Amino acid sequence: MIDPAPAPPSTISSIAAILQAVAWPVVAALFFVIYRSRIGALLDVLTRKLATATKVKAWQLEIETAEQDVKDAVERAGKAAGSETLEVKIPEGQVKAAQEVNKRLQASPLSDQTVAGVAQRNMQLLVSEYDDLRERMPSSAARTRAMNEVVAKMRTLSLAARPVLPSFMSGHSAGDRLAAVCILQVVPEFGFFQWLVERIKSENQPFILFHSAVAILSLVKTGTYSDSAAIKQGINDALQHVKAFKGGAPDRNTIDVLNQALSQVR
Repeated sequence: MIDPAPAPPSTISSIAAILQAVAWPVVAALFFVIYRSRIGALLDVLTRKLATATKVKAWQLEIETAEQDVKDAVERAGKAAGSETLEVKIPEGQVKAAQEVNKRLQASPLSDQTVAGVAQRNMQLLVSEYDDLRERMPSSAARTRAMNEVVAKMRTLSLAARPVLPSFMSGHSAGDRLAAVCILQVVPEFGFFQWLVERIKSENQPFILFHSAVAILSLVKTGTYSDSAAIKQGINDALQHVKAFKGGAPDRNTIDVLNQALSQVR
């Protein structure tokens, strides 16, 4: 018997190529059949992680956007308040700015806790700004103007920062307490009246005394207090304390505001 002639190398290569082309899909199919449950679980995990990462990124973007919106509104309020005099009346523009900031934050998809955190962080920056001004600038019209700008900025955050008011009331620096006073100027509440009186009786910075008196006047103007006698007594106590100051002339600005408040108690 005559042996068949061997296949030429080109034919062998072609057959090998065909087998290779067929083998990979088969192997892949077998792999997916054998491990389909594990692959499905892996894909499910990857899908959830991708969705979570997308949500986190969107959430971070919302916070960054809210922070920037707040900073822009705060800066606009500060630039518009470049006065060297102490104003008794809270400018309507600052109240509207506070309403707009609060509205913007409340309309965002952020939680109430996150919104309060945004307001608190921005208010804390202003606390540091005020404390720094007091430390590095001598008493002057320029310093008063700069501090008035800080107050305008604090008022802009007052509504949004109301939920964290206690943290500023109990703060260790004068700037913390000024922030609390500014919140109460825009959001007067009878429950904090005595705390404002204590500011006048215990603080040693005339600027804070004056703004505490403005906050008391704001409360009196609302008429939303249940005990007129307590209001009159508290204002009189504050007046007597300021008038009895022994380190120099009593602060006339604070006295005038307190007298105005006393005259309007109903």
